Amino acid sequence: MPDELRALRRQLGFDYGKFDFVMHEGRAVLLDANKTPGRARNLSSFIAAGNANLADGFEGLIRQVK
Repeated sequence: MPDELRALRRQLGFDYGKFDFVMHEGRAVLLDANKTPGRARNLSSFIAAGNANLADGFEGLIRQVK
């Protein structure tokens, strides 16, 4: 990805998504930018909550086996 689009990505707050662009006379021209739909705004807390759920479920299974 061209450096100028990397800078634009940071300005727009994209950590993951898709940029459609063309190169014209040596410069990148952004046509469309899409963040990934359905992505949690704070992905790390979302993953941590899911991990806690998995850990609780796993612990429950272990207690049933004992």
